[in-house]
Amino acid sequence: MHANDETVTLSIFPALQGKKARYIDMNDCARRGKKQPARSRYLNADLTDRALQRLHRRWGVATSFGGYLEDRKDLWRGSYLKPDSAVHLAIDINVRAGTELTVKYPSRVETMVHDPEQNGGWGGVVFFRLDKPIGKITHFLYAHLAKGSVRVKAGASVHPGDIVATIGRCHENGGWYEHLHVQALTQEAWDKFGGDLSKFDGYGAQPAGKEHPYFPDPMGLL
Repeated sequence: MHANDETVTLSIFPALQGKKARYIDMNDCARRGKKQPARSRYLNADLTDRALQRLHRRWGVATSFGGYLEDRKDLWRGSYLKPDSAVHLAIDINVRAGTELTVKYPSRVETMVHDPEQNGGWGGVVFFRLDKPIGKITHFLYAHLAKGSVRVKAGASVHPGDIVATIGRCHENGGWYEHLHVQALTQEAWDKFGGDLSKFDGYGAQPAGKEHPYFPDPMGLL
């Protein structure tokens, strides 16, 4: 798997405060090799979890992240995603199941949803509205959360340090490897989609896709 030398600290995991996270392009690894099987090996959640943990130890970091506007048609080859609609509209943070998470900025919980679909589903999802917008970002969501781990209710205020939920295991998070999906929404996106997961996805069409403006880069939320 490819990574650059960029390291940052992520503020939304209390147990990882002050520890380094490193950018990684997971699709780069899936592109490599002369043989390209019909189904990417990274769809095997256990294999992907183990590979990431080895890399984290090698790099001396607590976790890794990446994904915003990356074309992941190789990484998720053989999944429900079509090759021309595999551009990631969010950031994935590769943290272990059970890791607690909070928010960086004061927010209000809009709604919670649980998607049990095991072929590319969302698992547990919490939608938030920022008390103060960050650029065009007014709302955001955390996805792939453990079932029953959400500690907040709709309408509740959440402040930095308040525990929201924990990261889910494969069978709880939609069938993916263990990670947190963070997706930012504009006010226009919230007005159009709300918290209805049937109306949008974490992936979109190639970079000119019409859905991209609805989902800005969420890195400032982390």
